[in-house]
Amino acid sequence: MVIFSASAQQTEVQFLSGHGKDDAVPWKFLCTSGAHSGVWTNLPVPSQWDVKGFGTLTYHKDATNAYDERGLYEHEFSAAENWRGKKIFLVFDGVMTDTDAKLNGQSVGPIHQGSFYRFKYDVTALVKFGATNKLEVAVSRHSANESVNKAERLADYWVYSGIFRPVSLEAAPQNFIERGAIDAKADGSFSADVFINATNADEVEAQIQTLDGKNFGKKFSKRTAAGSLSPSGGEGQDEGARGGHTNAPSSQLSPPLGDRESERHVRLQGSIDSPKLWTAETPNLYRVQISLKQSGKIVHQFTQRFGFRTMEVRAGDGLYVNGQKIILKGADRHSFWPDSGRCLSEAVHRLDINLMKDANMNAVRMSHYPPDAQFLDLCDELGLYVLDELAGWHNFYDNDIGAKLVEEMVVRDVNHPSILFWDNGNEGGFNTNLDKMFGESDPQKRRVLHPWATFSGVNTAHYLAYDKAEIAATGKKVYFSKNQELVATNDPAKYIYMPTEFLHGLYDGGAGAGLEDYWRMMAASKTLGGGFIWTLMDEGIKRPDTGELDVDGNHAPDGIVGPYREREGSFYTIKEIWSPIQITREKFNAFTVENHFSFTDTRDCKFIWQYRKNARLAGTNSGFTIVRQSMIKSPSVAPGGKANWKFSPEPSTASFQFDAEALRVEDPQGRELWTWVWPRKTNPDFEALQEPARLHATAVQTNGVITVTVGELTATFSEQTGFLRGVQRGAQNFSFTNGPRLAVGSATLRDIHFIEDGPDVVVVAKYDGDLESVIWRVNGNGWFNCRYTYTARGTNDFLGVLFDYPENLVMHKRWLGDGPFRVWKNRLRGVTAGVWENDYNDTLTGFRGWVYPEFKGFFSNWRWLQLATREGDITVLNESNVPFVQVLTPDFGPDNLKANAFGAVPKCGLGLLDAISPIGSKFKEAKFGGPQGQPNYLNGEFSGSVSFYFGKLP
Repeated sequence: MVIFSASAQQTEVQFLSGHGKDDAVPWKFLCTSGAHSGVWTNLPVPSQWDVKGFGTLTYHKDATNAYDERGLYEHEFSAAENWRGKKIFLVFDGVMTDTDAKLNGQSVGPIHQGSFYRFKYDVTALVKFGATNKLEVAVSRHSANESVNKAERLADYWVYSGIFRPVSLEAAPQNFIERGAIDAKADGSFSADVFINATNADEVEAQIQTLDGKNFGKKFSKRTAAGSLSPSGGEGQDEGARGGHTNAPSSQLSPPLGDRESERHVRLQGSIDSPKLWTAETPNLYRVQISLKQSGKIVHQFTQRFGFRTMEVRAGDGLYVNGQKIILKGADRHSFWPDSGRCLSEAVHRLDINLMKDANMNAVRMSHYPPDAQFLDLCDELGLYVLDELAGWHNFYDNDIGAKLVEEMVVRDVNHPSILFWDNGNEGGFNTNLDKMFGESDPQKRRVLHPWATFSGVNTAHYLAYDKAEIAATGKKVYFSKNQELVATNDPAKYIYMPTEFLHGLYDGGAGAGLEDYWRMMAASKTLGGGFIWTLMDEGIKRPDTGELDVDGNHAPDGIVGPYREREGSFYTIKEIWSPIQITREKFNAFTVENHFSFTDTRDCKFIWQYRKNARLAGTNSGFTIVRQSMIKSPSVAPGGKANWKFSPEPSTASFQFDAEALRVEDPQGRELWTWVWPRKTNPDFEALQEPARLHATAVQTNGVITVTVGELTATFSEQTGFLRGVQRGAQNFSFTNGPRLAVGSATLRDIHFIEDGPDVVVVAKYDGDLESVIWRVNGNGWFNCRYTYTARGTNDFLGVLFDYPENLVMHKRWLGDGPFRVWKNRLRGVTAGVWENDYNDTLTGFRGWVYPEFKGFFSNWRWLQLATREGDITVLNESNVPFVQVLTPDFGPDNLKANAFGAVPKCGLGLLDAISPIGSKFKEAKFGGPQGQPNYLNGEFSGSVSFYFGKLP
C-alpha cells in the first residue's frame, strides 16, 4: 500500500497498482477467450493482457467482438482506519475498453466506456476501513458502444486490451476542492476556475508559489456563501498530491460540466509582477496552492503546477507565444514500448522527450489519443509544445459518449502550459458537435484543430505533394482531403499552414528524406505554423507467442527511431535541418549565423571550436582525437535574426597537425544543436600511394585475358569486356570482378592492350558508346589504379561505374567520409565528415534487424574505404573526389508493402557514383517531393580515379 499525503488538509492517494510498466503490481486475472484463457492466474497491473500473451493480439480493424473477449481482475487491499469519515474515490487512469467495477461485491457505478481517459467513482459507502477490501473489475475488449469501437479499434495502430494505466484511491475531506482550471497569461494575470464540493466553507484563497514552495506575490481570495458551493450531484475530485494533473470526473455519475458549473464554480483572479514565462525554450513553472476555508480555518488544500503563457493564432500571420512568433517542429508520437504496448513509465516518457529535443524538435502531436498524464507533466518540465488529441481515426465518438470523453480529457489536461491546441480526432474522425465542448472546460479557450482539414484558422493538410504544399504554404489555396482535392476559400490568406502529418516515414523513406526541400519552401511562408513528421517510432511489438518484433507489414514501421528508440539516419537529418542555430562557412574566417530560436539569443549558446585528428587508414580504429579545443565567444544574434560573424581559427600552417576543424554549438542547457565539420583538403593517408616500387610488374596476354603480376599480386582483365576479372594475392582469391562497368549507358570494347611503364604495367581499354576509356595502372608497390571516363546524357536515376563482390563475404567496413549513415539524393544532410566503421548487417530500415547505421547503401564525400571480407581486406582510395560510393545493394520492403518508400539503386558490390537516386515515401514517389526528389539531369563527360589494395596494407 502506497499513500501520498502532503498535509492533513490535502487529498491522500493510495495506488492499488504500479505507476507504470516497471513497477506493476500482480492482480488475479482470467481471460475469457483466446490464448491462455479460462484459467485464473496473475497479471501485472498496469499492463495489457494481449501483450502478455492472453487473448488475441490485433493491430487494427478490430471493431467487433467476435469472441466476447473480456479480462476479469481481482485485487485485495486495505484502507487505512484514519480514512474513515473522508470521501473516497476509486480512480482509473486508462482502461481499454469498457470497465465494470465492483467493490466488496457491490457495483461502484455505471460502466465506463472509452479507453484513454481518467475516470473515477465515489466509493465512500463501499470501503471497509481498517479491513481487507476486494476490488473486482471486468474489462471488455470491445465496447458496447459502437462509436467507441469505431473511433478506437478501427484505428491505424495496435489496439490492446486491459487496465494499462494506474489505478488508485483518493481520500479527501468531506468539504473539498474538486479541481482547478487555470488561465495564467504572459502579462502576469492569473485566473482559476475552482470547483468545490462543500457545504461548510465560506472562502477560497490562492497563493502562487515557486516550485520550491516560496510565496510569489500576494494571496488573493473570494468569499462566498457556503450553500452555493454544493454541487447538485455526482462525485468530487482533487489533484492534490498527484503533482500537476487534474482528475476527470466520472462521465457516468454526474451531468456534463456545463450543467453544474454555476453550482460549484468559483473564479479566483489575481496578478503577478514580472513572472518568468513558460515557453518550450524556457519552461518556467510555478504552482498555486488553493485553500478552501471555513471561518478562517483551512479545511482542504489543492496544489496545481502551471506556467504563465499566452498563446495566439494571428490570422494571416502565424502562431505566437507570449507575443513572439513560433514555428512548431515536431513529430507524431504514439504511446508505445515493444515489451509493454501502451503501458509506459516515466523513464520511457523522458526518453522520448529527450529524443525529440535531441532532434531539435520543439513540439509533439499526440497520436491518436491523449497520452499518460505524466508525459504532459514532463513536456511542461522539459519544454515541448503539445497538440493533445481526442481519439478518433477516420471515425468518431457519438454525441453522448464524445461529450463525456472530451470533458474527461480536457479536465485532466487543461492546466498544462505545454498544450497549445486540442485535436478533435484525426483524418475525418471529427464529431463537429464536440468542437465547442472543449472550451467549456478550458478557460484558456485553446483552438480546436481537425487534423488533415482546415479549421480554426489552421490548415493541417496531410501528405501534400511538394507543389501543392507550396501553394498551401503561400496561402493561395487550401488542400485538405485525402485525395488532395482543391478546396476554394473566400479568404485563403487568413489560414496558418501547419501540416499535422507530412513526410511519412515508412521504412527509410520520408521523414528526413525530402525535408530539406519541404522545410526551405515552408519556412519561406509568412503564415507557417510548423509541421509534424509522421512518426516518431516504429511500433514493433514484441509478440508474446514468437518473441519477434512485429510491425504488421507496412502499417507500423514508420518511425524516425526504432521500437527501442534506435536512431535512424533520418533522425540526424532532422536534427541538422531543424537546428535552431545554422552556421555557413563562407571562407576561412567568415561565417553566416542564423538564429531560428524564438526566445534565445545566440550569445546564450555555447560555441566550441575543435581541431580534430582522424584515425588513420593504416590503423584499425575509427573516430577522431581532439588535438585542441576552446570555448569561443558566441556571436550575438537575436531570435529570428541573421548576421555575419568573423572568427579566425588557427592557420593551416599551425604548429600542430589536424585533419578537420569543427564547431559544436550547444543550447543554454548544454544540449548539442549540431556540430559542423570542415575537413582539410589534404590527407596523409594518400601518402601510401607514394611508396617506392619494391617490385616490377609484368604482364602476359593469353586465353582471352591479360594477366598482370607484381610479387604475390595477380590481376586479370577480360579481352572481351576490358573489365577486371579477378584478383589474387598469394593463395587468396578476391572475388572482386566485372568492373568498372557503367551503372547506366552502353559500352562496346573497341581495343585493349597493355604497356610497361617503368616498374608499372598499364592496361588501356577503349570503348564505343557512353564508356570512353578505362586505364589500369598496376604499380610495383602493390597498389593498382583505375581511371575511367564516360559520358552521360539526359535523365538518369544514378550515374557512375560498378564492380561485383559477393555480399556474403563482407564482414565490416571502415571509411573516411560522411557518416555514419547512408544518404539519398534527397537526404544528404545529417552526416558529418570523419572516420567511421560498422559491422555488416542486413537491416531493412524499420522492418527487420533494427541495427543502425545500415551497412548497405550510398555514402557521400568519401576519401577512402576499407572492406574487411572473408577473403581479406579490400582498400579503395578516392583520388579524384568521386562524390559517392555504394557498398553492396540495399534492400527495400516486399513489393506488396514498400509502396513508394524505395529508391532506384544499381545492383553491385561496390559502386563509384557521380549521382545517386532519391527515395520516396509511403504515399508519394520521390519526384513529387521537391527539387531533390527529381531524377538526375546531367550531360557531359565524367572521369574518376581510384586506387585499390587487396590484402593487408603494408
